[in-house]
Amino acid sequence: LISTKQDYSAGPKSTDLLDPNAKYSVVLTTASINGITVEKELHVCPDCVKLQSTPTLKVYPNSAPLGSPITIESSAVDGSEVRLYNMSGVPVGTQKLSGGTATITPQATGIYLIKVDGASIKVIVE
Repeated sequence: LISTKQDYSAGPKSTDLLDPNAKYSVVLTTASINGITVEKELHVCPDCVKLQSTPTLKVYPNSAPLGSPITIESSAVDGSEVRLYNMSGVPVGTQKLSGGTATITPQATGIYLIKVDGASIKVIVE
């Protein structure tokens, strides 16, 4: 047994990255099962690496007066969905990001969670 988890290193430094334009594949070779040597190889079709990062997210004003629009700024791509959730996890509003910004006006006081492509931030409406 070599490993029971997935491991990968692009190089000896933490800044070493995969080339997103290259094709990569995996070959898994079995060793032995219950003392019986079974050499088998599993080949995975080549594919490209898709680099992803969590976008930055800024909200203002925070805290916001009831009825006042909240501006959301994000480094996520335009067209990304900006979702507003109440503290029960119920979605209460959505907007599309345009030019790196979106505006949402919550209809009740409370604490809300704003999510955009994996990033999230709390906002208070008073």
